[in-house]
Amino acid sequence: MLEEENNNNKEQSEIDPHNLMTKYLEDPNALENGDMDVVLLAGDIWTGGMETTLTATRWAIIFFMQNPDVQEKLHEEIVQRYPRRSTGEFSYSSRDELPYLCAVIDEVLRLANVLPWNIPHRACKTFSLNGHSITEGTYIMFSYSALHHDEANFPDPYKFNPERFLRRSPTEEEKKEWMWRGKKIDDFVVYEKNPLLCPFGMGLRKCPGETLAMKEICVFLIKLVQRFRFVTDALCPPDTTRCMGMTSVPREFVCRVQKREDWY
Repeated sequence: MLEEENNNNKEQSEIDPHNLMTKYLEDPNALENGDMDVVLLAGDIWTGGMETTLTATRWAIIFFMQNPDVQEKLHEEIVQRYPRRSTGEFSYSSRDELPYLCAVIDEVLRLANVLPWNIPHRACKTFSLNGHSITEGTYIMFSYSALHHDEANFPDPYKFNPERFLRRSPTEEEKKEWMWRGKKIDDFVVYEKNPLLCPFGMGLRKCPGETLAMKEICVFLIKLVQRFRFVTDALCPPDTTRCMGMTSVPREFVCRVQKREDWY
């Protein structure tokens, strides 16, 4: 598909740089390996910008099927903030008003482990780490699975539990603010990011598409859970075996999708 698009762009009499591929085609010498670099670069953008988001959404649906209580709780939070006839559109800046949604997304990314491996880095100088000598020039990759599925970091790591990213014990200042907003202390809940969760990498060279991906996943899940219920087919439960590649993709599965009567 990428090669076909590349060839189609070449056939145009005038190249309009409306995307990255055509921009590079303006100057065939801009890339060392010519056409192959254009195709590989486009593949990187597709994988990073869309494939991971769609894969995370598919895993979310599987986890909803396996955990209907989580699905219903998320639906309740969403429709309270965005009622059926609400004219308000979701704004990413308002995600703090949806703490359970934030927790669900983090738990999906943690348990699904969509990108099992980090992009390689290279040691700039020789150093020692936990008694191991890492020489200059060594390529280094760390395993997201080892981090996100470690019992020491996330108790009961193979259980889908969004509550691990929520805090229900307010500080004195939070109590005052909560009561000032007219809410009951018993209903207090805030989302807390766990620094050990890093599905997009860490440091200056982490994935530049993190913000876009999070916005896409937020919108997808809000729209889907608002309107539909995802139910397991009793004769064909989902298989959570992963198909490993550049991304950790779930196997094809059967899902019964029901319209929510309180929405339609």
